[in-house]
Amino acid sequence: MKKILIAEDDLVFLNFILKALKSYENVFHVVTAGNGKIARDILLNEDIDLLLTDIMMPEMDGLALLSFVNDRNFSIPCFVMSAFGTPEIKQLIPKDVLHFFSKPFPVDKLGPSIVEALEEGVPSGVISGISVASFLLLVEMEKKTCLFEINLQDEEKGLCYFNKGVLFNAAFEGLRGEEAALSLLQHEKARFAFKPLPDHKLGKLIDKDLGTLIQEARREPQAEAPADDLEATIELVYDDVISVDDIIKEENTPPPAPELRLDLDGVYQDPVRQTGGRMTVVDMCPSHVIFLIPEISDLASGHELRLEFTLDDKPRSRVNKDVTVVEINDRYVRCKFATAYHYDRLGPYLHFNFLDKRQI
Repeated sequence: MKKILIAEDDLVFLNFILKALKSYENVFHVVTAGNGKIARDILLNEDIDLLLTDIMMPEMDGLALLSFVNDRNFSIPCFVMSAFGTPEIKQLIPKDVLHFFSKPFPVDKLGPSIVEALEEGVPSGVISGISVASFLLLVEMEKKTCLFEINLQDEEKGLCYFNKGVLFNAAFEGLRGEEAALSLLQHEKARFAFKPLPDHKLGKLIDKDLGTLIQEARREPQAEAPADDLEATIELVYDDVISVDDIIKEENTPPPAPELRLDLDGVYQDPVRQTGGRMTVVDMCPSHVIFLIPEISDLASGHELRLEFTLDDKPRSRVNKDVTVVEINDRYVRCKFATAYHYDRLGPYLHFNFLDKRQI
């Protein structure tokens, strides 16, 4: 019997799906995973015929899971669920490569789609169920800030940088910006690997939106680089001596001055002294947070505060945290979280914005 894997951390929605698929128990068997890491282990140890994954999950998100599926060449259809899809984006996703379900969706349509995909198998010429264009669209939908490497089947490599879901920059075969992005988008078969973000903010060389670039890439014939220049180009761009910063930035352009990573409005309260005021969170990691206050105050090291601020994610999540002031530099206040384990919306936010491995 065919076996499908569903990766979904929302137990309520997962049970809703399982109930809708109960009538198909004689057609396929369902295996579930509460996050991408568990799903990855299942894929390594069991024969799975189809993957249905949410994007926003703890431990390992859906994009990282799809990247793993591509990297290991699991030739299985991949379905994706997300709360941030739009009709315009859904129309751009290649239907023969990826099935996309925008939450909430009528789950009664899921069973027939799964049966159809299992009968058809993986489309000819497509590995692991996702193309470069599809992967970039998922990054855009999830409003991610990330840098990732695209490994093509002919061992060519490219880089793409997204800032809060906007494609800022790309590099491929000596090309930069829009030219590099257009060339990468013409490829269907690829593997994806996330890279650490550099310390300074990367420049924006792409002005067109991703949907426009995808449409242009589909109209343009793929240009092949001259054989004589190809090896030298890759060696120049991807030599280990050259950093990611050098790959992305324009030639002979000095890196911009370091900038604070965040701009999250909020308030702070000192319950003991019954004081407080407006503040802006400017940097964060799992253990510490730095916020900026409008003017010098009487805050001091050791003061225990309550912070409330709004994330710049799609649902504009409100976060409340208890912190202790560690140090004050001019109007910048560095605090330690009462706990480094964030089980609310802050946990996924730190992960998706590559802030969960940092120390400040």
